[in-house]
Amino acid sequence: MKRLLALRKRHGAFGRGSLTFLEPANHRVLAFVREWDDERILVVANLSRFGQAADLDLGAYRGLIPMELFGRTSFWPIGDDPYRLTLGPHAFYWFALVPAPVAAHAETEPIDSGVEALPLIEMAESWPDLLTGRERGMLEEALARFLDRQPWFRGRVESILGVAILDAVPLRAGERDIFLVPVNVDYSDRGPETYLLALQVVPADTEPGTGAIARIRSGDGEEGVLVDAIEEGTINAALGRKPDAEGVPWSGRDGEIVELRNGAGWPASEITDHPMVTSHFAEAAVADGEKLGRLVVKFLRRIKEGVNPEWEVGAALTEVGFPHVPTVLGALEYRRPRRPPLTLAVVQVFVPNSGNAWDFTLETLRQYLTEALTQGLAVPNIPEPTARDLLAAAGETPPEPLAGLISDAFAFARLLGTRTAGLHQALAIADAVPHFAPEPFTSSTQRSLYQSMRGLNTRVLRRLRQALPEATDDERRLAEIVLDREAPAEGRFARVLDRPLSGFRIRGHGDYHLRQVLRTGDDVVIVDFEGEPDRYLEERRLRSSPLRDVACLLHSYRAATRAALLHLRETGVSPEDDATLDALAQAWYRWVGAAFLDAYQRGTGMEAILPASAEERALLIDALVLEKAIYELGYTLDHVPGQLARALRSVIDLLGDPEPPAAP
Repeated sequence: MKRLLALRKRHGAFGRGSLTFLEPANHRVLAFVREWDDERILVVANLSRFGQAADLDLGAYRGLIPMELFGRTSFWPIGDDPYRLTLGPHAFYWFALVPAPVAAHAETEPIDSGVEALPLIEMAESWPDLLTGRERGMLEEALARFLDRQPWFRGRVESILGVAILDAVPLRAGERDIFLVPVNVDYSDRGPETYLLALQVVPADTEPGTGAIARIRSGDGEEGVLVDAIEEGTINAALGRKPDAEGVPWSGRDGEIVELRNGAGWPASEITDHPMVTSHFAEAAVADGEKLGRLVVKFLRRIKEGVNPEWEVGAALTEVGFPHVPTVLGALEYRRPRRPPLTLAVVQVFVPNSGNAWDFTLETLRQYLTEALTQGLAVPNIPEPTARDLLAAAGETPPEPLAGLISDAFAFARLLGTRTAGLHQALAIADAVPHFAPEPFTSSTQRSLYQSMRGLNTRVLRRLRQALPEATDDERRLAEIVLDREAPAEGRFARVLDRPLSGFRIRGHGDYHLRQVLRTGDDVVIVDFEGEPDRYLEERRLRSSPLRDVACLLHSYRAATRAALLHLRETGVSPEDDATLDALAQAWYRWVGAAFLDAYQRGTGMEAILPASAEERALLIDALVLEKAIYELGYTLDHVPGQLARALRSVIDLLGDPEPPAAP
């Protein structure tokens, strides 16, 4: 009922303007159109306790599309013929009658972020009252539009039913207060999500960027622009003014935000008046001498009830003294009575760096491929190496001249293997922290691992079948290959049950790839421990084989080879060189992947954690690499469908393209 009333308040035509009854032949169906300004609302209600059908004369609205207001679903366009609808017992529809481009825009297209395109919200009171007052529905609608154009919003390809403000916690920022606002986002076809915003009104003559949400006009005529203070960067100074007494809460209507501190808390030398603020540490942390010694407050945009691994794992690694991660000093946590807490932000020491490992790897790959083509280097054309192939090559040296061409990538892979082993060893000895003590594999945990992989495969392939009608011809062809390989995929997952597995399950990174590794001179720092974004928080906190991180990193190397090949082919290569590129890329992956695995296995203490035999390690890595590729296929379907072909080819390369049938 609350959602019904909120939706009605958002549309002025419900209570103002003209009223036109349509008078269908079926007297058990009530239908009318309300019009006000440019808004047209069609209401159709079944007054009977039985299902009914009705033909509506909508000729005056020919060419418009009824868009159902609750699910924002577009129905078929209005034409010359009577418009037929069926309704269940006592059911009703609320439609907005909109032009076709508007209906498509409401579902898929981002809006312009300029101030002139922003919605106007007029208020009778001061702007903080907007968070709880009568105009709150208009604000929530503006927030839905703002979220829909943010790159960190996971629901951009979903149909949003509505956005609801859960609370508003004031963060004093001088003359213009900032409110930390958790909002609930409801979708038409899946469960809700919670996102964190920081709302602030800035002067109307300010040039806001991507953080602009709406124009605000108060009853006395004063105007301003409502922005997200995290996106705009205006929250930085406010954080420097907060109380420095440990645990001082910032109170909202329904809950409070408290500071959590790791160990001794913020050292005095680290305190600054203007900490850096980011919502993605790996992208924001760049080399800048002026930022040395400063704090980074990483806000977690999509928040869930429970302890976020970014805080939990980062704090544990800081406690045990692992030097190749950012020093985690504390966190901000939102608490409500009788509900689990939500981690809102993590406070870290800034890490000066020269970029991430993905960019470095792509650059070295392009240089290698270009130089190899120039030299006419010939390498065997081999299928994609399996984990068994990489483990067999571990410890070997590439032949010349290949060794000289890949020397930088080879050395970096060994460094990365050593640091990954150190990360896992540090997590294994953090056994005093709850949920961190290593646990051995058992028959039940092996079965659980298999069921998790099999369940993921089933869900993603079901989603792939649903996406086929909207796929391109090339995507449909690739999708059919993947769907035909469902049984081999499940067979590979089932191999984890073939024998008892030795080794231990520990906490890991959770979403380990080359973009999560920052280069710091001759070394690296590993960042972003939130885990895979589409997994439940509880699942991200489970212990697993350390080889899951290894598999994710190998998959990232696979993705880098494909990205480098695509780049070179887009710049133009001859047909002869094009046939050689794949073999050169596979040779690079074989030697670089083997170097990474060799250094990782040789890490101090790894023999006590890893499965005992190379056969067990190969079996697990192959299954986990495929699981990562399937996960990313599902992520692509849900969030970045424009990259579907790339994700499908990644799965096909692992499972093999089935051979064409033999000629009769």
